[in-house]
Amino acid sequence: MGSETSLLPIISKSIMSNLEVIGNYKNGPDQVIPASSFKTWNADGATQVFLSDEEAASYKPKSVYTMLKETAEDYPNHPALAVKRGVWKYWTYKEYFEESKTVAKAFIKLGLDRFHGICIMGFNSPEWVIANYGAVFAGGLSTGVYTTNSPEACRYLADSCDAQIIVVEDVTCLNKFLAVKRFLPSIKAIIQWSGIPGAPGVLSWPELLATGLAEKDTELNERLSLSAVNQCCTLIYTSGTTGPPKGVMYSQDLLIWTALQYKINSLLKDTEECMVSYLPLSHLAAHLLDIYLSCVSVSTVCFAQPDALKGSLLQTLLEVQPTCFMGVPRVWEKMYEKMQEAEASVGGLKKIILSWAKYHGLNYYNAIRDGRYSLLAEVVDELWSSQSMM
Repeated sequence: MGSETSLLPIISKSIMSNLEVIGNYKNGPDQVIPASSFKTWNADGATQVFLSDEEAASYKPKSVYTMLKETAEDYPNHPALAVKRGVWKYWTYKEYFEESKTVAKAFIKLGLDRFHGICIMGFNSPEWVIANYGAVFAGGLSTGVYTTNSPEACRYLADSCDAQIIVVEDVTCLNKFLAVKRFLPSIKAIIQWSGIPGAPGVLSWPELLATGLAEKDTELNERLSLSAVNQCCTLIYTSGTTGPPKGVMYSQDLLIWTALQYKINSLLKDTEECMVSYLPLSHLAAHLLDIYLSCVSVSTVCFAQPDALKGSLLQTLLEVQPTCFMGVPRVWEKMYEKMQEAEASVGGLKKIILSWAKYHGLNYYNAIRDGRYSLLAEVVDELWSSQSMM
């Protein structure tokens, strides 16, 4: 389920019997319910899924809930999320999963119905991604909202996804929704995760957690039993620069499968990776990598500061030293410009060393691309060992 035909999940009739789909469709959260089309425009619609015994298509569909649950069970104490608020604060995978469940129960208590939107607006943070998981667990549609959106654009998105819950970072984001709230009768609750709630009736993040902790798992388990991996769980909207924002529907299967394939093809190793989250989570690329790729690869996600693209990103990178990093063209261009400036400002031996490092760094990544990684890794390890003994 996605915007491109090549990404649409398909399921062949020959393997339907292997998916244990039963008539009442309460075999979730990992069930695949019957579907007759490769695509759907309905919030509660289902798409076909393709499975075979060959390579990538052999991966058995798995729900978002099961993915995070299994990671939390296998690596309960591994750091999952980190954010610097004076000092670094961490969430383990066990805490990550449990807090996501708590938020899901709170959303249900606050009146969230299945296949209705939860709009999330704010800079990347643990609360952003936990709200996302909570929305999916509860059967809602996680919907990221760009922080640059105007109040009218916020209204358009909330109306488009039939949002019932709004989750915002601060008063600035809150005021955009409050300005148009009278036009959104479906809204049942608003949560502000940072600072003191800026209006009466707005819940703080601790209040949201308290609401969820007071609830038993009964209703959440019922929602999970109805969940199907080939139904929509996330809406990604365009920025709306050339017209009204357009929403694309993503199923659980599509998100998990794509993250898994990225992991395999990028040679990521479980528990050994560290990422920096700084690009908008309302955009598919960051949403997929920071939320789902990180989980399937048991990575630690460190959140950059809100002014990351205005200059603080470099300091975060130096402090965190991520093992993998994604950037849009403008980010790589800025890095290239800095490297050019650095090279122009040095001479003699330093310039020779810099040129040597760039040359061999390029060869290293070309080796990975060409499948010569294993041999090169052995050489690098040998050289490193030799240097360590000197």
